[in-house]
Amino acid sequence: MQIIKKFFKTKESAVILMFVVLFLGTAILQPALLTYPQLINLFRTISMSLLPAMGMVFVMTCGSIDLSAGSVLAFSGMLSGYAMVIWGWHPVFAVLLALGFSVVTGLINGFLIAKWGLTPMIVTLGVQYVVRGLVNVITKGVAISGFPESFTNLGQGKAGAVPNPIIIAIVAFAICLFVYNFTIFGRSIISTGGNKETARLAGINVRAHIVGAHILCSVLAGTSGILVASRLGSAQASACGTADMYAIASAAVGGTSLMGGSGSIVGCLFGVGIMELITIALTLIKVDVYWQRTVVGVIMIAAVFMDIYRRNSSQRSGS
Repeated sequence: MQIIKKFFKTKESAVILMFVVLFLGTAILQPALLTYPQLINLFRTISMSLLPAMGMVFVMTCGSIDLSAGSVLAFSGMLSGYAMVIWGWHPVFAVLLALGFSVVTGLINGFLIAKWGLTPMIVTLGVQYVVRGLVNVITKGVAISGFPESFTNLGQGKAGAVPNPIIIAIVAFAICLFVYNFTIFGRSIISTGGNKETARLAGINVRAHIVGAHILCSVLAGTSGILVASRLGSAQASACGTADMYAIASAAVGGTSLMGGSGSIVGCLFGVGIMELITIALTLIKVDVYWQRTVVGVIMIAAVFMDIYRRNSSQRSGS
């Protein structure tokens, strides 16, 4: 009983229960979901979406937002593929180039927001258009394929019975969980989002932590883009057009405050799972893909109300 009481006191309890209910409901609609191949496909899809969502947790916790994550994801996959196929680069150097671009993009976002005090939504929206435009200019809308086997194995290969993307996501999850909950950087991110002026007076370099959060978000999005390109065996200019919205929605559903100062990496994991299960359930009942986007929008609005409710409840209990 004590364990159950402790569980329900955690802020992740609601999203975990929501995930379990949704999983069971989807399994009833489609019993094949419980088979090993389908479970592996579900976990692989969650793995791809989890990386940018965890990055969004850091950004949102420090009181910012990043609408360019989807474009960074697409550009990283395209850039690594372009470097290998057109320039003949070794896959390792192509991947490092794509990750380097992700770092630069995150640095630009963070610098403009932290140093110049520009609105995060406007800055990252502008960067989103610039990066997505560069993807189309370089590829001219044509997909890039013909990657070396060593690169495609990154997204298609397995270590035993477990696909590589799942292993990479588990490692990234463990690192992000540790950094967010048990390091000075993570605690400083939370303090920065809670109250920037108080954090500054406490000796925290607010600007540096905002920049760091944006760099981390872009790197995780870029890593996901590389995995997607490797998994599909091609890089497309139109890839992952709504990845940033899904990342924001997943983080918010998982308990990360849109106002900053609070977040959860564990909650983000189950938030991503909920978003993926909703997509699967809507597909099973033959809901049009455009209506599926409408549902995502409704979920995001609901997440805002959930965040406001949590904040009000916290304030009432604290008073």
